[in-house]
Amino acid sequence: MPHPARFALHKLVVAQRRKNKDKARKDNMVALDILNDLLDSGEEGLIRSVYREFSLPWQKKISTALKALDADAIFNVLSIEEK
Repeated sequence: MPHPARFALHKLVVAQRRKNKDKARKDNMVALDILNDLLDSGEEGLIRSVYREFSLPWQKKISTALKALDADAIFNVLSIEEK
């Protein structure tokens, strides 16, 4: 079973590939709920570590999703530099 941080970040990528908008919205909501719960539990370092394990193209997809969802708190935890 994947760690919740890995699952949530993966969901952000999957949501972008979905053709069904309702499923994509649900994926994004689930991902943000999990990531915000992890932040509330003080797991910022773990989220950042898991994020860095993803390939660069996936990191870009995750950062794009977070920006589109106005998830600034999570975006900032990942220490993503805008390019």
